[in-house]
Amino acid sequence: ELEKRGIPLILWHTQIDWDTVAKIAAKYPKLMIVMEAIDKKLLYHARNLFKLMETFKNIYFGSYNFTQYDLINDIEKSGNTRIVFASNYPVSDPNVSFGIITEAELSQKTKEMICHGTLDNVLKNMK
Repeated sequence: ELEKRGIPLILWHTQIDWDTVAKIAAKYPKLMIVMEAIDKKLLYHARNLFKLMETFKNIYFGSYNFTQYDLINDIEKSGNTRIVFASNYPVSDPNVSFGIITEAELSQKTKEMICHGTLDNVLKNMK
């Protein structure tokens, strides 16, 4: 039903294993899957995440708690810009998340995609 309606599935990477994420992504290729990192940095699982993102074009990640500029810069160089802005507001100050994006060595187009473009596309395709 989520896939048909264009509603993304948001998962905390600490509450699901990567093999299960791969199975879901394979079974529902039009389902947008967003890996979120509220309680533990995705940085610690970047290798697993990026491997899945190379295989499945429907896997994205939330920018909150992803604090390594180099990794975000490498994502753009690889052509992969499937990042959804996330800030954990009101618990966390959204300026921290914005700062990571604005200070990264990314093109203006990529920054706009992260901050609003990806979500804009999701919202206009929801049924």
